[in-house]
Amino acid sequence: MGIGCSLAAAFVIWLFKRPKNSSNGQTVRQDASPTMTQNFQPVINIHPPPAPASVPGSGAETSSGWEVRYPGRIADVSIRSGPDPHLQRFAIGEDFTFINSSPHEVSLSVTFQIDYGNTRPAHDPYNLPLAEWGPLLTAFGISSKRQLQFPLNLQPRSAVEGHIAFAIRPEGAGHGVGGDAPDQRRYLFEFEDLLSKQKVTSTASAVVAPDKSNHQRHYETDLAQPGPKAEPFIINTVPPNSIQSRTPDLVEEEGMLWLVADNKRTGPYCPTCFEAEGKKISLIEGATQGTYSCPIHHSQFWSKDFRNRASRSFRP
Repeated sequence: MGIGCSLAAAFVIWLFKRPKNSSNGQTVRQDASPTMTQNFQPVINIHPPPAPASVPGSGAETSSGWEVRYPGRIADVSIRSGPDPHLQRFAIGEDFTFINSSPHEVSLSVTFQIDYGNTRPAHDPYNLPLAEWGPLLTAFGISSKRQLQFPLNLQPRSAVEGHIAFAIRPEGAGHGVGGDAPDQRRYLFEFEDLLSKQKVTSTASAVVAPDKSNHQRHYETDLAQPGPKAEPFIINTVPPNSIQSRTPDLVEEEGMLWLVADNKRTGPYCPTCFEAEGKKISLIEGATQGTYSCPIHHSQFWSKDFRNRASRSFRP
């Protein structure tokens, strides 16, 4: 019995240890390192890091090669022309810098948004050049920089800086639809690349009404409400018929201004520039005798002699 069991066990062990044959009677040997039958070409996917997202109100917002830098102040100022009781009110976003580091031209638009809590209406920039821009900035202690106008075209790898003006009603921008939340008031500038439609938002951190008499003093203001509390910048204007009363040596002849001294007449000067800013801007004489033009606003002026010659040349 014991011998039979031992023989059976030995037969089972031999059965499992014997080599296996292939269909053609050859032994198949396994190899841990199989032969490569094709050339192996590794592929590496490289993903560039994402562009940094703009953070509203961080002072420097970027998008697709162009950048906006804004320290965050808005000046609430107003202008009044002589005895005219009506005011022109402006919100001036100060000290913007636009940088285009790309090799392509960028054209930007801007809207000024006042947050009422539930609504955020947008205002377009004041794109007409203000003749009194320089004196206005000086009067309220604002740094002397250009008035930026939009669309703002940035040449490749260039930078532009200046202020942006927005016209605001003297009684305020109004009330938001669905109510107003003055304690949650925010002021934002949204810039958009007109070609790529990419947008960048800058948030104002201070809105003040500077005092004309003391530039270190500022009044609280809310562009949605009537204001500002500071005195307006007054433009001294005189009716056209009173030009000669302003200075005895400056006379108006043939629609132009002339300076008379020691019985000698010099000029002519532009009457429009003199009325607007009190500056004597010399007119440029044209190629035809008796014709003049203003180098500032390019208005045309004709002498009496030129008019007479022109009328005779057109007679039948």
